[in-house]
Amino acid sequence: MDRENASDESSPAPGASLAGHDHSDRAHAELLLEVKSLGFANRRVSLRSAGERAAGVARIPGLDQEGTAGGTPPEPAAVWAAPIQVRLKVALAVLLVGAAALSLHQLSKVGAYPAALFAVFVASTVSSTVGFAFSAIAAAILIQITRDQIAVVEIMLISSIALQTYCVAALWREIAPRRVAWFLLGGLLTLPIGVYALRTFDAPAYATFIGIFLALYGVITLYRPAFSVKRAGPLSDAVVGSTGGLVGPLVAFPGAVVAIWCGMRGWDKTTQRSVYQPYILLMQIATFVALAWLGETRHIDPTYALFAVPAVCGAYLGIRIFERISDVQFRVLVNLLLIASGLGMLARALH
Repeated sequence: MDRENASDESSPAPGASLAGHDHSDRAHAELLLEVKSLGFANRRVSLRSAGERAAGVARIPGLDQEGTAGGTPPEPAAVWAAPIQVRLKVALAVLLVGAAALSLHQLSKVGAYPAALFAVFVASTVSSTVGFAFSAIAAAILIQITRDQIAVVEIMLISSIALQTYCVAALWREIAPRRVAWFLLGGLLTLPIGVYALRTFDAPAYATFIGIFLALYGVITLYRPAFSVKRAGPLSDAVVGSTGGLVGPLVAFPGAVVAIWCGMRGWDKTTQRSVYQPYILLMQIATFVALAWLGETRHIDPTYALFAVPAVCGAYLGIRIFERISDVQFRVLVNLLLIASGLGMLARALH
């Protein structure tokens, strides 16, 4: 009789067993649903976090692996490792920039064409990490390599369309056409005004103004949070998109204000890129068609098609970096690229 009582006391209650079983099944079902719904851009990061959740399903709530409540405090080595890793990453970035500058200097001695190819690769890699600013960065480098301004514009045009097409193809699962359509509608409506301004206004003076604005905005928002917009509709998106039609023909940078606006909306990095990336591509194509129809562009040199190769290679590398950075790191990179874009426009306008 005592043995039966002891056996009953040691065995778990049926209700508790079923409740724990239901909780585990529900957690695993939620985990599988999340894995199935993963998008392209955050695939690896989300799979890693999902794996951590799967490991947490088997743990007893409130206890760590050693069975103590409250968890284990971080090791001292881990506390010191984080700042060291940040310094190493900054040092590596400085070394890469220095190596790229040295390579450009050496290639310029061989000839302008190899140096221009490498410049397109560097600008494509940097800009594809966040999805914009290729024209500003590439122009600032290319004008130091060649004095032919028309050649610079044609190289940037071919390279930019190539890398934007690759990035849009890589993000096509995340793109919401209806959301992009409102931005594009505003840009197309104001595009004739931008083309007229290109033929009438002083483009360098205009580029100087835009460059100062972008650089100052990037510096300010780098050290303090940007203004947040919680309530916005299709009409406001169309108004923001109209800025691309106004400044695109003049400074070859139609997505600057749209990228800033997407950050103000508080969207994650993938949502932001899925809006302004296709917008920039379509606005660049529309601008090129408008300028060609008006006879503002000459016949493009067929050999410049070779610049699409380093542009796509840089875009591939930039997309891989984009997949591995967090939303906070993405926001910092956007601000840095806005500063670089503004300084690039100033360098081009003052050249």
